[in-house]
Amino acid sequence: MENAPTFSVRASISFPNFETKDRMSDKYSVQLANLSPAAVERFEESGISVNNKDDAYGRGDFVTCKSKFPIIPVNQDGESFEGRTGSIGYGSEVIAVIKPVQWEYAGKRGITARIVKLTVTNLVAPEAGDVSGDDEIL
Repeated sequence: MENAPTFSVRASISFPNFETKDRMSDKYSVQLANLSPAAVERFEESGISVNNKDDAYGRGDFVTCKSKFPIIPVNQDGESFEGRTGSIGYGSEVIAVIKPVQWEYAGKRGITARIVKLTVTNLVAPEAGDVSGDDEIL
């Protein structure tokens, strides 16, 4: 798995925690949602579990990507969203370059999806009251 090939998928995003750690996992994270059947097949071939939720968020088939480091998307011109990832709302469309990575911790092991590059192809502005994880709630 060390030399697993990368692959690209189209997705919409849910629950982005690009520059602020998620309180539950203490990691930066984002869900790649509404995956195509071909993308689901590619994730599963790589050993990465795909979840499915028919919920109010409209996620459909999705994968949660977590990182110890901030996940900084770019736009189609390659310009970074660093420092302004809060402007990326739920449902924004992306192309994600994924690398399958094996992990082992506390006697458990698995394969996870590491985001190598995340390009926003259709930016959706956050809605009023949307809590994307980049704003502190007091």
